[in-house]
Amino acid sequence: GGDVYDHRILILGLFLFIWQMPHFWLIVLSRRDDYEKCELPNFIRLFSDAQMPDIIFVWICAIAVTGLLMPALKMTTVLAVNIGMVLSAGWLMKNSLHLFASRKYPPMLSKVALKLNVYVLLVMLMLIIDKVL
Repeated sequence: GGDVYDHRILILGLFLFIWQMPHFWLIVLSRRDDYEKCELPNFIRLFSDAQMPDIIFVWICAIAVTGLLMPALKMTTVLAVNIGMVLSAGWLMKNSLHLFASRKYPPMLSKVALKLNVYVLLVMLMLIIDKVL
């Protein structure tokens, strides 16, 4: 139990919400042919190929910043975990920027998706480690 509006659960919820956006968009782009056949409005029809990497990169930066809120707002207290949170956020942004700068589809999609998911896994593991230690 605890307060439903506790800042820790709100930040964790925000973190997972923000992660869903670039994660889903990377899936859409990797299955572009299927989504182009669909008659429903979707990400591919709304934005050009030049805009999509920029939009996804902004969302990836947003998840990294949200991850940095966790140590900043004392959700984590172990120094090694706090350092890990900062390093992993920097790693994600650096690698995402490099991949999107190349503007290559589809090989970069799987690399960015993998790194995004690894980052989320690392954050979750660091949160668990912080509570165990």
